[in-house]
Amino acid sequence: MNSLWVSFARHARLSSASSQAAAAAGCFGKSGLINRWAGAGRGITTQFPTPPLKERKELLKNDFEYDASGYTKWKYKKPTTLKEVTVVQKNIQTSTKKLNHVMRGIRLLPVPEAMVQLRYAREKISENIMLCIREAAEIAKEDYGLEPDQLNVAILMPGRGTYLKRLDIKGRNRRGMITVPYSRITCVLREIDPDSDLARGKRDRKAKNANRKVRVRHRSLLADVHMVEQMKTMKKPFPSATSDVNNN
Repeated sequence: MNSLWVSFARHARLSSASSQAAAAAGCFGKSGLINRWAGAGRGITTQFPTPPLKERKELLKNDFEYDASGYTKWKYKKPTTLKEVTVVQKNIQTSTKKLNHVMRGIRLLPVPEAMVQLRYAREKISENIMLCIREAAEIAKEDYGLEPDQLNVAILMPGRGTYLKRLDIKGRNRRGMITVPYSRITCVLREIDPDSDLARGKRDRKAKNANRKVRVRHRSLLADVHMVEQMKTMKKPFPSATSDVNNN
């Protein structure tokens, strides 16, 4: 019984010492509760694990702006005036893995280039993605008067739907489970900013390719002419059989 009281007193003394150290380091918030990240890197051992220094440093409040309803506004979210259209297509009988395999090469492309890539894709699911992008482009044209050349595929992501399951009857009193995957497509078309790197790079690329094609064509013609003239003046290393017969 005495040992039990001694262990209890020792635990109370240690807990009071740790709480005093935490209060001295500023680990208590306004509500009197221990702040989860305040003791990080200060040598204070609490019941919470010490977070990494760079990954979780000041994640709770410093990345948000204070509003009347609390910390709800994201500080680094840039306000945009670009128009965008969102279309969601559901109940597509395929897996998210197959969808993402096709979507990787379509994201951040202008709508005409994305449609060309999907038209010549070998995957069957590319038809559903093409219909989703076409529907979003039609909505953007009706609502905002934007042509497909003025839009790019800002967001194109797959989502998992409800998976259907049925029994697979086998022999010897055994059975299996057949799973039929269903997915959905979320497509967001956004207006291309004329001052963005995408539009600027496209204009520079067009001008650069136009000049390059002229130069390459000119160089190839000069090379062909030079090769023909060189072949005319070239001497054959060995006389042919017909020339030997004619000479004899």
